[in-house]
Amino acid sequence: MLFNPMDLSGDGSVDFTDYMLFNTYINPTSGGALVSKVARYLADSPNDTIEEAEFRSACYACSVDPDSFTAEDFEQLKRELSELP
Repeated sequence: MLFNPMDLSGDGSVDFTDYMLFNTYINPTSGGALVSKVARYLADSPNDTIEEAEFRSACYACSVDPDSFTAEDFEQLKRELSELP
């Protein structure tokens, strides 16, 4: 049986935001999925190039640690950004 963090509170005080925080920080998805989240966020940028501050801001907005990115993650990010419309 899978653990559901919503089961922690019988009075309903655990809401959707708490559930999402649990899934992001305690039970993260694969690194590729997190890179995809950041890529989709950055795809809305009006800039042609992405500076470090914008990258970090996008990571924080997506609940991703920017310091956890590896060289492979950056390659995947570039690849996904070039494929997105």
